[in-house]
Parts: sequence; C-alpha cells; structure tokens
Amino acid sequence: MTIDKASFEEGSYDVNNQLVIELTLSNDTFVRPFKYTNVEFTGDLSGLSISGYVHFGTSDSQIRLMLTGTITNDTGHGTITVKGDATESGKDSTVTVTIENADI
Repeated sequence: MTIDKASFEEGSYDVNNQLVIELTLSNDTFVRPFKYTNVEFTGDLSGLSISGYVHFGTSDSQIRLMLTGTITNDTGHGTITVKGDATESGKDSTVTVTIENADI
C-alpha cells in the first residue's frame, strides 16, 4: 500500500481543517462498502479518526480518507493499517509515515 504523503505535520485537525490522504493498494482492491473500523491508526497517528471517504480512480484500488483529530510528535512516526476485511485479498496493508514538528 502506498500513500500520497510521506510525512504529516503534528497538530489538530477538525471538520473545517481536515487532513486528506490518498491510499493506493497494489495488486488488490478495497471492498465496498468501505468500513471506517477497518482502518487503524497507531503511533503518533493514534489520535486520528475518519470523518469521510471516497473511492477514486479507475478501479477500487484507491481511496481518499478525510481525517480529524490530533497528530502528536512523540516518536516521529505513525502507521496506518487497512485490515484484511477491507481488501479483496483479505490481507492487511500497512504504511508508515514520518511526523514533523509544526512550524512555530
């Protein structure tokens, strides 16, 4: 699985200032309907939750997630795991991102 951002900035995100990310599966597709509970945020991303999503592209291998919550910079990284229940292959997919300090 790949993500359109290699790093995130620490801070708070709400419905007026959502964090939008795009996930792409390789040789796999997302099942429909997509369930928020099949995505897990850990590490410095554990304060995030999904507020919305949309499938995009020419196949079901891409999904755009709208996120709200808080990103900390405790360890400098976080992970996003899409559980196997959300993919046609039934396999979990994980991506790790770097967390950057907010500009002061």
